[in-house]
Amino acid sequence: MADTFLSLDIDTYGIDAMMVKQVAKKFYIKEICHVKFEDLPETDPPQDLFEAAMMYIKDHMDMASCSAATLLIPASSVSFRNIELPFTSARKIKQILPIEIASHLPAPEEKYISDFHVLNIPYQEGQVPVFTASVFESDIENYIGSSLKYGITPKIITPKGYATAIGILKENLSVTNFICLDLGIHEDTITLVYNRQPVFVRAFPASQYKDEALAESVKQVLLGFRQTMGIDTCFDLFITAANEFKG
Repeated sequence: MADTFLSLDIDTYGIDAMMVKQVAKKFYIKEICHVKFEDLPETDPPQDLFEAAMMYIKDHMDMASCSAATLLIPASSVSFRNIELPFTSARKIKQILPIEIASHLPAPEEKYISDFHVLNIPYQEGQVPVFTASVFESDIENYIGSSLKYGITPKIITPKGYATAIGILKENLSVTNFICLDLGIHEDTITLVYNRQPVFVRAFPASQYKDEALAESVKQVLLGFRQTMGIDTCFDLFITAANEFKG
């Protein structure tokens, strides 16, 4: 990643853009720009919202000072699935993955970009648990294409919430099993990590649950993991909200 890069926090309502400068291991925010999709001017024909937002950001930030970007996309736009396969070979999994997860995706007729990792979890003999993530190929192409028009190359495109859990792993090398509850303005995400691997992700609208129901949702995720994997162990809880962190 370049010394100065553009960070785009994207949801269904708009984009929070930050120009970030890295000095050694520290990061400094140089500029901030908030874009609400509903405030963008109407065009004829209608313009793609992400492309229109990038045009707005270009007019309000010095994008010429950087050439790379990280994109945080809504976890709800990603289809996370847990499947079982009879092998651990990455090459074989890549070959068979589109077929294995097709029936689990919301629009199987669409093209997807998928990734996976094999879980380090004791499981049924002859079966290997695999955690997968799939996103519409058209969405990724749009993010990349619209960014490249302004000389910006997306280096990282990753789901929010999940990305927060990965950050916790990097900053806390002694933490093995935990649940990350990421409270966003418009979307909340629960990520369960076991053996320092994300194994479950659930996202839902931020306004959907009150505190008690939110706690119950975390409990159900934990119970579901224990019942499915047959593992009864303790988990730490990390909560992030509005750029705050609690552990």
